[in-house]
Order: sequence, then structure tokens, then C-alpha cells
Amino acid sequence: MPGALARYWSIACASLGLWGASEAAASDVDAVAQHLRQRGASEVTEVARNFLFEGQSTAHAQRLEREGCVAYLAIGTGEVRDVDLALYTRAGQLVAEDVAIAPYAYARVCGAAGLDLYASATLYSGRGQLALLRIEHAPRELGRIPASVPLAVSAGGRLEDLRAVGSALDELSAESTLLQEERSQLALGYDTSGPAHALELRAGSARGALPLRGGRCYRVAAIVPSTRGVALEIEGPDGKRWSTRSTADDRVALALCPTSDGVYAARVQARPMRGTALVRAFEHRDVPASRVREVGEASALAIAEAAFVARARGLSLVQLGSAWVESSAPLVWPLTLDAPGCYALAVVSEVGSAAVDVRLTDADGVLIAHNEGRRGVPMVFACARQAGPVRLLLKARGPDLQVSVWLGQSSASAQ
Repeated sequence: MPGALARYWSIACASLGLWGASEAAASDVDAVAQHLRQRGASEVTEVARNFLFEGQSTAHAQRLEREGCVAYLAIGTGEVRDVDLALYTRAGQLVAEDVAIAPYAYARVCGAAGLDLYASATLYSGRGQLALLRIEHAPRELGRIPASVPLAVSAGGRLEDLRAVGSALDELSAESTLLQEERSQLALGYDTSGPAHALELRAGSARGALPLRGGRCYRVAAIVPSTRGVALEIEGPDGKRWSTRSTADDRVALALCPTSDGVYAARVQARPMRGTALVRAFEHRDVPASRVREVGEASALAIAEAAFVARARGLSLVQLGSAWVESSAPLVWPLTLDAPGCYALAVVSEVGSAAVDVRLTDADGVLIAHNEGRRGVPMVFACARQAGPVRLLLKARGPDLQVSVWLGQSSASAQ
């Protein structure tokens, strides 16, 4: 800036009080940074600060130096009433966004080292100073902005209520996808293991590191949003490999029980040449090593899932036997249920999840319960008011396969 113009700008800013406003805004950002540190953030860095008018944007590029969760917070002061924020990969794929009506926006993603991220903040309504903060080890939720920060009232005359990630349609797309998967796995008895990974697909392939513990059993999920057909391969430090493939879904899940600690290599393949693959490991703590040796990793995990679901209803699983199930005609398995009592019936294949239609009828063929090819372990539940014979009908949805049948019953029913 030429000297005369610089002196003019300095005099103009002083006369308008902008230097004082800038210092006040800096202290407001400090208050927000302190708030984030109290919620677990390890580092909060201001990466951009601009005075913007309605419709203008600011952006920041970052390559993740280490694996973990990073977030951006765009916060406006002055007459800023609405800010939108989006995170993109190098390929231009949207991985997280916040487009709610508020003078601030928060977007978070968990990724592997080397992931290129681009944060774009747009001042949608109003004008004023907009600061863009980068947060390392970012908390999942922003929490309520400190009351000392003078936020303008949003368009419409009020601020939107505080949102929790995963509960609203306008929240982080990739984060919501992972949260849905976490909830599904939690319902089957799994705990999350380590951070989630966002891997950038290049030429239809992505590769990342996955630390796992020996003597534990995991289900590793790979998701490529908005696609059909995903393959996942995991290679151990000793060269052992596990692989699985989905031909008509946007995700796959791979069961493995490694024998040694180490950093395992996860490779994801999908049809889009560029995009983002989300990888997350889940650990099940109720898988006996003896069962893994007896029936294999996939079946052992599937049995543990079914047992967890049955136990949540107060039922204990016991194996009834094994059978060959075909797609051409249903297999009829006769049973007798005592009354009164409630029961579960689960079908586990030799590869874990079984694409099997399960129907439970009474002796006259009246349908009592059914499960039509549910993803995962197919199970049905029923309560018997009177003792008598019933029939379990099993029919493969895909190729013929070997299955084991498990009965869940309460301790009172078992006596």
C-alpha cells in the first residue's frame, strides 16, 4: 500500500473506530478459543480474518499433518447475521457443512494424515468482520458460544437453537453418516476403536493406517457416500489379508480378529475415481477366543451380535443345530415352544451375516414373525401364550449356504 494511501486508511479507520472494533473482535475470538479448549480442543488457531459484505467468502486450505479430528469455526461480529461453512476435499467433494441460520458455523471431519481439506466460509446475511478458526482434536459439538461474545440477531429475529451433530438435516454430511453407522454398531454391542478416518479416493482407491490390538475382534466399516459398489481389504504387519466386497451398496463391513498388535493397512476401492472413503473400526468385547477358533472370525462376531441383541431383551442364546439353506425352496425347521415365554430365533451363516428370509409360523401356517433378508444377523422375536408346535422357515436370498440356528429364551422359560 503506498505511503499516502496507508496514512489515509489509518486516519479513516481511526475516525471510524475500526481499530478498536478489531481489538474487540480479537478478544471475542479469544473467548471462543478458550471455550473450545475447555471442550477438549488441543489447539485453536485463527487462520483468516476479513471484513466481508453479504455474499462474499473467505477460504483456507490445510493438509492434515497427523491423524485425528479437525474442525473449522467461522464466527462473525458486527452486523453479521448468517454464516455458512463447508469443508471440501481436493477433488471438490463436500465432506462437512453447516448451513444453519446463525452468525457462526461449525464443521468437523476426522481424517488420516495427508488429507487435503479446503474450508470455505460465506457471509450469507449482513456485513462485518468474519474470523475463521481451525481447531485440532476438535470436539464433536460446538456447544453454546460464550454470552460475552456480541453476536448479531440472525435473519428472522432469533438465533437457531443449539444443534447436536447427527440430529438435524442441515448438519455435517460425512459426520452424520458415521454417526448412523456408530449407532447401528452400538445396537449390536460394539464400541468404537480409535478415530474415524476420511481417506481421499484417487483413481478409485484409497489407503490408510488402522491401529488394531491383538486378541480383540473388530468389525471395520468402509463407507463411500453416494456410490454403489465398495471393496475393503486389510493387510496385517505379517502380510495376512482380509477382504470383502459389496456390489450394490455404499458400504461394506469386514470382520477380523488379529492375533498381534500393530498398524494395519486398510485399502478401499470404489467406482468413483475421486471422492472420500470413510473408515471406522468397531470392537466387540464379547467374542470368546475358543469360538473364533471353532467357527471363524465372521461367524463368531455374528453370534456375539445376536447374543447381545437377545440379551437386551432378557434372553440367552443356545445353538439348536446347523442346516443347508437353499433359494429354490424354504427349509422347514419344526420347534416346540413352552408357554408362557418369549423367544428369539437367529440365523448365522458360515460367513457371518446371512442373506436369509426367516419366518416363524404356528402349526396351521399362520405367520407369527418374519425377517425378510435383513442386513446383518436375521432374527425374529415371539412370545408364546400357549405351548405348542411352531415352524421356522428359512430361505436363502442369494446363493445356497450353510447356517447355524440359535434359540434365545429367558431363564424362566429354560427351566
